[in-house]
Amino acid sequence: MAYCLNGSVTHVFDEGPVTLKKGELLILNQNVYHAVQAAGRDDIMINILVMPEYFESVFTFCGMEETPLYRFFLQCILGDGKPGYLYYDIGDILPLRSLIETLIWSVKNELPFKRSTNQLTMALFLRLLQFYSDLEQSSRIEKDNVWLAEQYIEEHYRDGSLEEAARLLHCDYYRLSHEMREKTGSSFTELMQERRLRQAKYLLESTDIPVMKVGAGVGYNNMSYFYRLFREAFGVTPKQYREENRE
Repeated sequence: MAYCLNGSVTHVFDEGPVTLKKGELLILNQNVYHAVQAAGRDDIMINILVMPEYFESVFTFCGMEETPLYRFFLQCILGDGKPGYLYYDIGDILPLRSLIETLIWSVKNELPFKRSTNQLTMALFLRLLQFYSDLEQSSRIEKDNVWLAEQYIEEHYRDGSLEEAARLLHCDYYRLSHEMREKTGSSFTELMQERRLRQAKYLLESTDIPVMKVGAGVGYNNMSYFYRLFREAFGVTPKQYREENRE
């Protein structure tokens, strides 16, 4: 993680430069290639290096609905290089800013208890997950229609449609469909199904919500269809999956 404590610092990725200003946080996958431009005397950036294995203990405590931030942490554990980074402004979110600056202070002053540092780090990641809905990725990073359509699916997987996504993005329906197939290897409908079933898996593993309500909750009104898709995707029925994978 790179946190800008003062001034500004610019990172350069294949997609282009990203400039961190005071109170902004960059979370990087360990496999992403990037460079940091020279900074001025008053520009202060703090790097916090975290082993991927550390996130396993974070997930033990989180028990939250799956989000892009949650999956990003999972990809860091698995060593997946995509996406390469997440970029957030936490300057106005006092609990997050306070935690990260307390963590920096404790390391700078070499507090004798390693456990305290670990607890602060754990609290920071849990807070990041908790405040995800308040963290907006910087609009200064240009995003293409396929990326935006994937974000639309994340937010509207229960009842979204390609037609609505194209309308909201002010683009041609057929062109968006073609671009999504070309860049992701899957159609819009397939990505929607994948997202629904992934959420269904999460709910079956981590809650006691009845199976029928799980299916309805992720967007399936026809339970026979939900059961068939789930079995085709995972080789077992939702009930069997819950019995075999309860946390």
